[in-house]
Amino acid sequence: MSRFFPWPLFSFALPDPATSAEVARLKDQMPKPADVMPKPETGTAQKGTSQDRFATEDHQHPRLTSAKNVVLDANGYATVEFSRTFDTEPAMAYASLGAIDGPVPDFSGELIKDTSGKFVGIKVYGERKKALPLITGLALLNIGPLVTLLTGYKPWEPAAGAKVSVIAVANSGTT
Repeated sequence: MSRFFPWPLFSFALPDPATSAEVARLKDQMPKPADVMPKPETGTAQKGTSQDRFATEDHQHPRLTSAKNVVLDANGYATVEFSRTFDTEPAMAYASLGAIDGPVPDFSGELIKDTSGKFVGIKVYGERKKALPLITGLALLNIGPLVTLLTGYKPWEPAAGAKVSVIAVANSGTT
């Protein structure tokens, strides 16, 4: 049974109140909060298929990267523990940070696995080019002093004290 609402110029019908069965049916049709963890990021966007679930405002996608800044020790090494584990070998990037005392260092690393085979960190090594010993004109004229100057000379030295940014990213392809 409809009710009418009088208005000075016109009137319109108000709907009948909903029954509890109609309210229950409407509640069942309303989307509900998701009850599974969000998927990690992908290389391309994906719309998703669930039409009856929505993500809540505080949902969180898993992190794909680990980034840390470290200072190399006196031997040019630093051990970095990733902020997340990686199931497959991560892609690595190194960048020299801060004031550079001498040539920009080159970096390399050896990945660290836990007992389950997951990648959990990396041991980073940094080295930089070393200047040649001072060779005078006299040393060039006499091979003996030149050999003495260059004996045991190594063109690289540990980049002790260098600050490096170490970035690990979940690998998106095959190796």
